[in-house]
Amino acid sequence: SRYLHCIIACKGHFFTLDFVHENSHEPLPISVIENRLMKIIDLADKAEPSHHLGILTSDNRDTWANNRNQLLNFGIEEDLETLQSGALLICLDDEAPVSRTESATLFWHGGKSSGFNRWFDKSIQIMCTKNGKAGLIGEHSMMVSAVFLSFFSHL
Repeated sequence: SRYLHCIIACKGHFFTLDFVHENSHEPLPISVIENRLMKIIDLADKAEPSHHLGILTSDNRDTWANNRNQLLNFGIEEDLETLQSGALLICLDDEAPVSRTESATLFWHGGKSSGFNRWFDKSIQIMCTKNGKAGLIGEHSMMVSAVFLSFFSHL
């Protein structure tokens, strides 16, 4: 079902994480979500290196559209639909930026080390670093900036 899960990007791999009860749609307890996040991190640590498909979404929109169509020829339509149907994307990055410049570079486009850990087709991406800093990317054609400001202020 749509919007009952979010997508977690970790080491270039994409995972689904349900954040509400399937029937009641009530939020899951934080402890359950935390345990699931820890399991995702463990799975990503043990997985083979990713194919870094996320970097493709940073390309020119027409180029990405062509590349996306070619990916569909590999039979990953269901995987793309799952990724696209997530309520938002949470990027768990391995970096620990200190300066504003380091943070801005990482949050804007992932820098040299986490650009593949993004999916720029998602309307909302939240990036979280090893040292607890967070950033937000919002796809502006879907929502006005006041929505993102309110959302991030609430977080």
